[in-house]
Amino acid sequence: MPKITDIQIQKENKGRLSVFLDGEFFCGLDAFAAQKHFLTIGKEISKEKLLEAVFDSEVESAFEKSMRQIETRLKSEKEIRDYLLGKLYSEDVIEACVDRLKRYNYIDDAEFCRQYINSYLSRWGRKKIEFMLKNLVLDRDDLNNILEEFPCQIEVAYKLAIKHIGNKTLDYTQKQKTFAHLMQKGFDSNTIKEALGRINNNE
Repeated sequence: MPKITDIQIQKENKGRLSVFLDGEFFCGLDAFAAQKHFLTIGKEISKEKLLEAVFDSEVESAFEKSMRQIETRLKSEKEIRDYLLGKLYSEDVIEACVDRLKRYNYIDDAEFCRQYINSYLSRWGRKKIEFMLKNLVLDRDDLNNILEEFPCQIEVAYKLAIKHIGNKTLDYTQKQKTFAHLMQKGFDSNTIKEALGRINNNE
């Protein structure tokens, strides 16, 4: 059986080790994986077992990078997967990393949807928020369940309409411009009509 003949700390990264098998470089991995698999100079080990240690090392690396991403704000599962793919991790490593993140509740698409909606509720209509979330969330069941809780946006549309109109007169042309402005922000036609109707009543 092959034998570990040397383990060296890498010059470029003090947290990673180079493992030599029978006098030849075989792989690089982090110190955590080396300790987990009890890798020591002189130990006899199969290449398959050593590759398991490399896999664990890659998962740990992907996990640490993912945690740094999550520290800035909560991320969806798709965002994390896309990020790790961009870092050239294998599908198996990404799957193991995502499973670990879910076990520790660092990934929660339902909570991500709630926070995203709350962040944009005062600026966008439901249609735009839903469109954006569909590009960010893999689990459509989670998304659909959260969208069932979506609040009425007449007050939001009303405030945005007032801001858009400003000191202008709400004549037919301005009403059409304001209607189009709110449509672009993702509000549905009924909500916009209610908001514009409130402005007319107040006038």
